[in-house]
Amino acid sequence: MLEKFKRLPLPMEDPIILKALEDENIRSFLSFSKVYRWQLERLSDNGYLVVFTDLRYRSNGHYPFVAVVKLDQHLHIHSSYTGWIFKQGKLQKKLYLDEHYL
Repeated sequence: MLEKFKRLPLPMEDPIILKALEDENIRSFLSFSKVYRWQLERLSDNGYLVVFTDLRYRSNGHYPFVAVVKLDQHLHIHSSYTGWIFKQGKLQKKLYLDEHYL
């Protein structure tokens, strides 16, 4: 079964998105991945996660190629990652996350 996603443009007026786009991992992902979805999530510590998921690759029911940036409440980039994630724990270790978001 194929999944369908609405193609939503990035909200270029959003300061969180604009800051995320400054990150090298995010820029690299976007230059490579032309078919993606994005998510913006507020974290319990008042920070943010911006997640980009490449929709060209699907494995075992999910899309493992992602780019993620974690920002604090002042929009300072805390950490980021671009790559293949097959287990949630790997991404948490990469970003030093305490919460689950996927």
